[in-house]
Order: sequence, then structure tokens, then C-alpha cells
Amino acid sequence: MKFTAAALENQQAFSQWVDKVKRSPKQIENWQQYRALAEPSVADPVSLYSSVPPALFNDVVTQYPGSMNRLPEHEG
Repeated sequence: MKFTAAALENQQAFSQWVDKVKRSPKQIENWQQYRALAEPSVADPVSLYSSVPPALFNDVVTQYPGSMNRLPEHEG
């Protein structure tokens, strides 16, 4: 998945963007919906999602062997 990241000029602009995202009616409700969105595509418009499952970030990061799905030996 590749995308262009845009930095906002100040805290006020960032806060306005956060409010816009929170008002979005779109939500990612489950892993299957995320996987469908993660499929390769070309020139899809930007989509904002106001809600995602609580563990989605962790699930995405730990889905592949060798990922951050376990503590280093010195921490476990």
C-alpha cells in the first residue's frame, strides 16, 4: 500500500482535519473489510474512516512472520 502523506501547516489545521475525519460516515468494521481495502488499486480517491476496530493496528503489524509480534528476548 502506497500513499502520499501531507503535513499540515499548524495545530489548528490539524485539528480541523481530525474533526473532518471524526464526522466521516465510513467505518472499518472488521478484518475482512480492512483486507478488501488493502488490495492493490490505482488512483482511488482519498477515503476517511471515523472508526476502526480497537486492535486493527496491532493486527496489521503482526500479520507476517518476523514482525513485531513478540518481545525481544531481553524484555520477555
